[in-house]
Amino acid sequence: MRRVAGWSLSLLMLTVAVAMIASVTLTSRAIAAAEKAPATLCLDDSDATGYAAGPLDMRRKDRIAETSANFALGARTGLWWNLRGILIGSTYRTFWPEAQRRALFDRLASKMRRCPPHAVG
Repeated sequence: MRRVAGWSLSLLMLTVAVAMIASVTLTSRAIAAAEKAPATLCLDDSDATGYAAGPLDMRRKDRIAETSANFALGARTGLWWNLRGILIGSTYRTFWPEAQRRALFDRLASKMRRCPPHAVG
C-alpha cells in the first residue's frame, strides 16, 4: 500500500510540475506575441490619461498586459478564451516579478493606440 501511495504522490508531483512548466511557457509565448503586436488593444481615455500622469495601480497595469497577451493569441470567444485568460493572469502575477511586469506594461502601453470614442462604452 505504501508503494502505491508513493507512486501516486510522485505521479501527482510530476503532473503538477509539467502543468506549471506548460503554463509558464504559454504565458511567456503570449507575452512575446503581445510585444510583437501591442496595438491589438487600445487604451481608453481614463487609462491613457492615468498612464500619462502615472497613477495607474499595478493591478490595472497587470490586467491590461494580461488581456493584451490573451488577445495576441487569438480566439476571442468561448470557454477557451476565458480559461486561457485566467491561466495567463495567474501565471503572470505569480511568476513574473513586479519590476518586470511594470516594464512590460510600459513597453506595451507606449505602443498602444487610444481607443476611438465609440469603442468605449
